[in-house]
Amino acid sequence: MSKPSNRGSLIGLKSSLPAMPRVAPVAFTAEMEQRILHDDNEVSLHKAVSKDVFLAPGRRKEPAVLMNAKLPVSLHSRLKRTAQFNDISMTDILIRAIEVELETGPYTAPPDTWGSDSL
Repeated sequence: MSKPSNRGSLIGLKSSLPAMPRVAPVAFTAEMEQRILHDDNEVSLHKAVSKDVFLAPGRRKEPAVLMNAKLPVSLHSRLKRTAQFNDISMTDILIRAIEVELETGPYTAPPDTWGSDSL
């Protein structure tokens, strides 16, 4: 007994579908958006999403370098819980802590010409 040739084939199914005309995507205008959303609709964000970007006074956003560090599990847990509770990123807390430690810690600042800034 022979099997039907198109049994279980998605290729055969696609070829039997009617051809859809190809059209350019619709570009939304401000008027369309206004009609759909109205003024009374306000987008609500999850409380974990921060709308404000914190920058310390006198501090501009600058390029960042990815740093990998091992933290004790207990410290990581404490950092994570504290950041979530205060609605701030763990990175912001770490940056503040490093800056404070470098400024007030028992370290001697090296001359600007000492060492290398290259990665």
